[in-house]
Amino acid sequence: MGGVGGEAEVAWLYEPYGSGNLAVSEKETPLETAKLTVRLPRKDLEFAKRYAQEHRMTVTELIDRYLQRLQAEQNGPIHPEVEKISGLVPPDVDAEGLYHEYIMSKHR
Repeated sequence: MGGVGGEAEVAWLYEPYGSGNLAVSEKETPLETAKLTVRLPRKDLEFAKRYAQEHRMTVTELIDRYLQRLQAEQNGPIHPEVEKISGLVPPDVDAEGLYHEYIMSKHR
């Protein structure tokens, strides 16, 4: 994996969710796959590998999930139930910090 000017090259075979062994019924057809080579800064590639490993997935799965999410965002508006609860927590509230404090006090 040699790169030019601090870049790393990564190549993968697009196989959604890993195994490449797709269980297919008579009515389903396997997804078409294609090989892709991407040039990334080495630090980004290392981050992607580390993130994928920490979350027990492959870099291919990581990229596939991200692309699926981007496609879902383009497909339409936010579901009305989600829209209804959006904005309930004021922006000046550190919800993550408060949750962390709650968990810590709960498990003392």
